Amino acid sequence: MMSLTCVVNRLSKSYKKGKTIHVIYSVEDCSLEYIREILCGVSDPSKELEPLSHEVEEKATSLWFNKNLNDFQKEAVMHCLKSKEIAVIHGPPGTGKTTTLVELLVKTAHLFPTVKILCCAPSNIAVDNIAEKLIESDAKVNVVRIGHPARLLESVQNRSLDALVQKADATEIVQDSKKDLHKVLKDLCKERDKSKRYELIAERNQLKKDVRQFEKKAVTEIFTTAQIILCTTTMAGCSKLWKFCQDRPGKTLDMVVIDECAQATEPS
Repeated sequence: MMSLTCVVNRLSKSYKKGKTIHVIYSVEDCSLEYIREILCGVSDPSKELEPLSHEVEEKATSLWFNKNLNDFQKEAVMHCLKSKEIAVIHGPPGTGKTTTLVELLVKTAHLFPTVKILCCAPSNIAVDNIAEKLIESDAKVNVVRIGHPARLLESVQNRSLDALVQKADATEIVQDSKKDLHKVLKDLCKERDKSKRYELIAERNQLKKDVRQFEKKAVTEIFTTAQIILCTTTMAGCSKLWKFCQDRPGKTLDMVVIDECAQATEPS
């Protein structure tokens, strides 16, 4: 299986190209260093493919979720699964690269259920296009879309991180805490007694802490159960995903897929 791993650094905060490139080149982890050298053209990727186990190979070649794939698309999917570091699907417009990519995503999710996949594209519409295909697929994979709900297509909004957080078990507790917080803030504006103000400030700080903890717990549970996390290349550096990665072994995700990567001109 393609073992391209990537630490999700908070590169979206680095608006200047120079600073972003500095962060990339400051990576000291050996495996990530090797990936960086390949991506920057310093080293060549492995020419030999990594063989799959007999059982996985049999499943991979017999299980195709999209029955309309041609032989070239199937070969591209298998090549990506067997690549050691990085694989590129190249072709003219309209040849089904995104369709092939979607098949790669669902096949990987089914063959390797514990693998955490990050799928990105430079634009929201490109990410939503992939999300729609994944949601409509017969594969029934668990996906979550990171991004502001106002910028997402209506068809994928129910899989957005915000929508899933609203449905989480801790949401009711969060809402109650926010109501209490609102009341405390109103009382704090009216109160003039110093000692009571200190009490209200302490209560306000505790409620804010509780809200942050409950929301973090909900987000962590969503990311933990999700098989495929979708976002733009810029949003891949968002704090919520970054914090989730810090608690993972090696602080990495298992696989990164970028659609329309040649159009992602800005380092992100």
